[in-house]
Amino acid sequence: MRIKVKILLAIVLSFRYIPHILSYYLNKNIREDVRFWSKCYSVGYSGLVGMMYFLTYYKEFRNVMYKRLRVSLLHKILLPPLSSLYITTSRDKIGKALFIQHGFATIISAESIGEYCWINQQVTIGYTKKSVSPMIGNNVRIHAGALVLGQIRIGDNSVIAAGATVVDDVPPNSLVCSPKAKVVKVNDPHNTFS
Repeated sequence: MRIKVKILLAIVLSFRYIPHILSYYLNKNIREDVRFWSKCYSVGYSGLVGMMYFLTYYKEFRNVMYKRLRVSLLHKILLPPLSSLYITTSRDKIGKALFIQHGFATIISAESIGEYCWINQQVTIGYTKKSVSPMIGNNVRIHAGALVLGQIRIGDNSVIAAGATVVDDVPPNSLVCSPKAKVVKVNDPHNTFS
């Protein structure tokens, strides 16, 4: 029921979508993004209605869409992107169906990103001092707080777990996890940590 109310609201506010609708029909990657986001969020709406839904309620979707386009200021005025999500990867090096869930404080500076990738919040994909960034394969999931840094390759169908720091190549079909947190010091309860 809530989704139907949200869809109705999106349709009522549809005047804001006029420049976006044209972009939807001209860019096949945006259409595939809408299908993938619909699947990831299990909303059951795809196509133009799905695009309007995601543009209305998910600023992260706007960031992905605007990265794929040469957007005008009008696009951004009508529907502003998420200000804390930075995507500096060249638009022609981003595969179809990029899904960003909770893009808060996320930086994506990859050399390339494959198809059907999923990136969560507070992820940093970027450079080391060599100024060359990672290559992300197809169907890769990078979970919250992960760091993927340097001139490395993340193989297809791999998962980078939450909080992991990755600075070496990852072979295809891999799961990369950070070490489990452990207690390194226990202080006297009458003393403060220093």
